[in-house]
Amino acid sequence: MGFLRRLFGGGNQERASPNIQERMFAIIYVREIRDDATLPVVGEAYRQANVISARPPGGEDLPPGLPAPPSGYFKALLIPEPSNKFDPNAISVCLWAGGSWALAGYLSRENAVAYQPLFRWLSAGNPGKDVAIACDAARVPERDGVGVILHFGTPAECIAGLLTEDLAPSADHPWAGKAVVFTGQAATAIHGVPVDRHAQLMIARWAGCDVLPRLTKKTDALIVADPNELTANLQRAKDYGVAIVQEPDFLAAVGIPSEAIGRVSGRWTRGWN
Repeated sequence: MGFLRRLFGGGNQERASPNIQERMFAIIYVREIRDDATLPVVGEAYRQANVISARPPGGEDLPPGLPAPPSGYFKALLIPEPSNKFDPNAISVCLWAGGSWALAGYLSRENAVAYQPLFRWLSAGNPGKDVAIACDAARVPERDGVGVILHFGTPAECIAGLLTEDLAPSADHPWAGKAVVFTGQAATAIHGVPVDRHAQLMIARWAGCDVLPRLTKKTDALIVADPNELTANLQRAKDYGVAIVQEPDFLAAVGIPSEAIGRVSGRWTRGWN
């Protein structure tokens, strides 16, 4: 996964959410992601004119500072709306419609909550600026007209990719070139974002590990997300004599900054609330 950070200003946003009228943004652009990474948008049925007005940008018809999407795709912008009177966690989704951004819908309430820690971390790194995330999107037929699907990773994927983009893995960590297996997920956090399987695989591969789909006697280490969870993999690792490594220790060993690592649900925290 690769990311490209860009800055650009507002402009003529007549059809966009009032949230982005004439403002300067710190834009974090998701440049590459898994082929099967998708995130649905809700509420498009009420904004069909805006959705239909979007067009795949190319040539001179591009959002300022952003590259063209793949053929047939659209450009989308995710913008937190903390002043939204219906939901302070709301995240609006706008599509580029040539010269302006058109409000297409929102993330679901559940997804909006899940992405809040990611936006908080990005905001902390861009003081004095409003943060938005740009990504590619597709229009899809739906029962109520035309819908929107974002080509976008999970919160954990995004933060893992951004964090490791400018980092090199520890040169002397013990798991380089070793076969590892993960058991459990969403118990460890990076900057408050629960680490899911996609992020685990990304970080392990960035660190030069060989990630196996299942535990065998040839596995060098079992990475345990939740030390309180008894799994079949954990028992087999003990039977096979495979090294058992707690996920926070693994992350720190391969080069994730220790102040970024914490536990989910208040089990323990290190560097975040």
